[in-house]
Amino acid sequence: MKKALLFGLLLVFVLGSMAAAKTWTVYEPTWVGEGTGPTTTLAGLGPDGYDAWWRGNPADDWAQAHYTFDFADMNTAATAYTVEYWCPATPSQYGVGWGPLNWYDPTAGDQLKWGGADMGPRSGEWLPLTDAGFGTVVYMEKGDALHFKWNPWGGGYSNACAAVRITGEAIPEPSSLLALIAGIPALALLRRK
Repeated sequence: MKKALLFGLLLVFVLGSMAAAKTWTVYEPTWVGEGTGPTTTLAGLGPDGYDAWWRGNPADDWAQAHYTFDFADMNTAATAYTVEYWCPATPSQYGVGWGPLNWYDPTAGDQLKWGGADMGPRSGEWLPLTDAGFGTVVYMEKGDALHFKWNPWGGGYSNACAAVRITGEAIPEPSSLLALIAGIPALALLRRK
């Protein structure tokens, strides 16, 4: 009985170290494009006390907020991630709408894809990327960026943005790899006895 219990615990630990999901958040984007940057900082309306931003701009202004995900423990190979972005509880005088995110998919020859979420509720919460014909999963490599376009193609799109976060598999930490290397032979020895 003790061996079976020990075997089960060791198996759970080894498998848990191999497949743990992790979330990475970019709180402040890089501003790129025409008339770069927001026109108004919405202090503290982002998650965890960070800021959100609003840009009062004419239609078809192609300025963008780039969210670059370049964390040390991210995969350098194309990896599937779920995406969420913060919908600030924006005061009513600031126009909001459907917030589009674009990305280049490394699994599809760097094809430009897009998705978004409706920021109209002004809810002050994380919203998942909704299907815009490209699914709800984004494939990215370490160092890739998601691009938020300020009110592109005329009205109906959001002029407000804040943080973006992704969730997926991290590169295993050295301690997890060591546990895996040590755990597999230990499992084999326990099974023999």
